[in-house]
Amino acid sequence: LHLDSVFLASRVDGVILVVKAETTQVDVGLTIKKRLEEVGAHFLGVVVNKTQNYIPKALRQLLS
Repeated sequence: LHLDSVFLASRVDGVILVVKAETTQVDVGLTIKKRLEEVGAHFLGVVVNKTQNYIPKALRQLLS
């Protein structure tokens, strides 16, 4: 997490975390969320991008 992100996150109305489908590790996302909350950021949610024809691995396993 970059220092400018932390600085801005504590000064805006809310933060939306953007992650890349099938690339961003869950533990990394959770760590970022925790660090943002530690500096007082109001966490609004997550956007998953690069999802063209994306089916989560867990759902794909259930369907196969």
